[in-house]
Amino acid sequence: MTPLQLIIAVSVGFTLYYFLGKLWNRRLQRELWRRIRPELARRYGSFSFMPLGSSGFRILAAKPKGGGPRKLELDLLLLDRENLVHYPVQLALGEVDKVVVKANLKSRPKARLEAASRSYRPASRLEARAPSEGLLDAGEGVVAWSDRRVEGLRVLLSSGAARALSEGALLRISVSPEEPNLIVQAKACESGVKAALEVAERIYLEDWSK
Repeated sequence: MTPLQLIIAVSVGFTLYYFLGKLWNRRLQRELWRRIRPELARRYGSFSFMPLGSSGFRILAAKPKGGGPRKLELDLLLLDRENLVHYPVQLALGEVDKVVVKANLKSRPKARLEAASRSYRPASRLEARAPSEGLLDAGEGVVAWSDRRVEGLRVLLSSGAARALSEGALLRISVSPEEPNLIVQAKACESGVKAALEVAERIYLEDWSK
């Protein structure tokens, strides 16, 4: 094979991989949207869908039918499957397809809380940088930190977040005074989305003003 033929073959291979990866991500988007739409309709009276190319989509929800956040953003973030170089790197770093739920809480939190599932490899970064005096004993499968330990642990346990993180349905939770007050990361599947919405609703109702 001549150098020119090699260059052409590599170019064709990368192009073919790009389109296959793009189709793969599009299929994952359609499937997840089909599965979570009834759950969103059950919880919110209004929501809009915005595609984000082949990398995912964004849903803006409002008019909660229960006690959930008044406004909620749900983003689907898929791995870069169309990129033959970046995709293997993401897999090596332990990244996964995920859903990110963002919302402001009913009362602005005065505490900071970070928690992650130990099954999610990037959680090791949280454990490495968190001050030891703020680490929480939230369960064997959870690494957690808060600048107000008693309040942080209470919220993790009462909201069911610790259990969901331990089981691996949720990947990470962050609470802070800055907006958005609450960020919940979950696996990009029907059960992950349901767990994220349930935990977001429970944490939203917590009194963080004390």
